[in-house]
Amino acid sequence: MYAYSIASQEQLQARIDNRAQFTDVIGVITAISNTGTTQTKLRQGDNTKRTVTIQTPSNILLDVVLWLERATAFLADEILKDGQTSPQVVLFVGTLVKSFGGMSLSGSSSCKWYINPDIPDTKKLLASATAGYKPIAWSESSSAAVQKEPA
Repeated sequence: MYAYSIASQEQLQARIDNRAQFTDVIGVITAISNTGTTQTKLRQGDNTKRTVTIQTPSNILLDVVLWLERATAFLADEILKDGQTSPQVVLFVGTLVKSFGGMSLSGSSSCKWYINPDIPDTKKLLASATAGYKPIAWSESSSAAVQKEPA
């Protein structure tokens, strides 16, 4: 069983830079980055991050940036392998909507994810994604796509 409330595109826009409200999203994974390090104003020193790009039910490409232990806990190799032959749907819960470089989601310690969860939204996404499916892309850079329409 999953506890979630998937945000609409309008809700995502309304929540930009609102640190008081966690956001849940679902989408088909289109790209996964390698882990990288960066420095931020909020955290001292090098911070590990990984970017997972998803295509939402609204057909928007959205980056989910996973930080620190969440970046390394994401089973990128396994998901990438599975994503070469079939769509991989991910449900991210507990993210924050950010506006850095366009709208994106930030996933730190409160963020969790579920791959191909057994929920109605997954079945809908899989049904629509299977026909023109493209394998998940791998990016060496930890910054992938920032909110753009799919090609």
